[in-house]
Amino acid sequence: MNADGERKRYTEPIIPGQEPGGGLKCPTCGCRHFRVLSTRPGPGGSIRRRRACRYCGYRLTTTERPKDAETDEQEIAP
Repeated sequence: MNADGERKRYTEPIIPGQEPGGGLKCPTCGCRHFRVLSTRPGPGGSIRRRRACRYCGYRLTTTERPKDAETDEQEIAP
């Protein structure tokens, strides 16, 4: 939580080799359903999550970075 008592907002998970905005997709079977095995803090206030595909069991690590307040303001402004 930040100083105002609000939760931090994070970007969608980042996976090397996948296009941003496409959502999570298993590289082996194409399934989009994952379960989170573990969550831990990463560098720069990011969150690292270890995930497993529910269909084939393929495991991968994703990184979620905090959104900057400046970025949020730019998205809202017309």
